[in-house]
Amino acid sequence: MDNVVAYLLLTTLIALLQIPENYFAFIAKHKAQPIGLTFTVLEFLWVFVSIVFLIISEATALEASVAVFYIVINMVGWVLGHFLYKPAGVKPMDLSVIPDSFFIGAMFVCAMLFGFGCYVLFQSFPTRRDTPITEFLLSNIAIIVWVPTGFIILRSIFVTLGQRFLTRIDQEIIDAIQDNQTCSDFFGEVLSVELNTELTEDNEDESVYAFYVTGNKRSATLVAHFATVMRTKHKILFGTITTAHGDTIEINEVGLHA
Repeated sequence: MDNVVAYLLLTTLIALLQIPENYFAFIAKHKAQPIGLTFTVLEFLWVFVSIVFLIISEATALEASVAVFYIVINMVGWVLGHFLYKPAGVKPMDLSVIPDSFFIGAMFVCAMLFGFGCYVLFQSFPTRRDTPITEFLLSNIAIIVWVPTGFIILRSIFVTLGQRFLTRIDQEIIDAIQDNQTCSDFFGEVLSVELNTELTEDNEDESVYAFYVTGNKRSATLVAHFATVMRTKHKILFGTITTAHGDTIEINEVGLHA
């Protein structure tokens, strides 16, 4: 396979695969998910492939413009993600909340890259082939099939590992809440916790986190200072429980009412 045609084909496939990945991230409560991290790494690596392609290939200006397009949109995405869309004061356990416009824009740009890549591929193919396009595609079916398959396999691996990591973090927080007597008495058995990003960011103390806690007795918002006792064990030093009616319960390390 001609290296220019191979690059154009693979870049077009990557652009196509990025559309559903951005959509999945868009509907996943606007939080950065492991699936997104997977494709961030792959996109990052393909930027370097694109740079090498520009340096060593004998591509025409039209063909090279696909690589330039890919590099530019990824670099712009990195800048926007870092300087515009990353919430101020993000803390270690936060899941970054990304605006809808970022995902919508990313899907639109990826669709543009896919369409442009297809156009350039079919413009370039007649001058770089010795066989009809159907025969060419059939003779390279392994690459066409295994590239998206590889993405899907990597996606599944990263999603599984990421879900286990996030579940472990949630369980560590649940354990810390259950270990506090006041919290345990109020919530009962903790069923789930959900990070309140807005309240967490409002607090300048990087050890203070806000969670909406659901228990089998009651549900309420917990804002607490979490201290790490061991690598995977935390405890609450102090904090407050705020009910839906606005009632507040002060808590301290030993779980007694302050």
